[in-house]
Amino acid sequence: MHNILLFEPDQEKVPHSVFLLKLADIHCTVAKTAEEILNWVNACRMMVTHFDLILLNSLQGSGLDTILLTELCEQATVPVVCVQRQEVPPSLFLIHNVITCHPDYLLDCLQEQFNSLANQLTKEKVQ
Repeated sequence: MHNILLFEPDQEKVPHSVFLLKLADIHCTVAKTAEEILNWVNACRMMVTHFDLILLNSLQGSGLDTILLTELCEQATVPVVCVQRQEVPPSLFLIHNVITCHPDYLLDCLQEQFNSLANQLTKEKVQ
């Protein structure tokens, strides 16, 4: 089972997103604010917890949220998948480790990232 950090500030979308991910055998921890997701990322850096991937499902919020999320994406040590929606700031698409994904292909995109991570780990073990 994969473990992801899901950023979803829209509380109406949370149950649907969690349900979809659970069907795909993906466990998720939900962060509702930019500050909360940064706290979780810091917990990962301190080795308190681990996530295979960060999923930015929607990005409603203030300009400060956008700045914090941009910093998070630039510093992330795991893949960051951003679902393409109207509210996504164009600056996020310019960050090299952010993978953009159309909502209709979300599970395929996540699976592709998990496969890529597995291949990377296999190569590291061989070396």
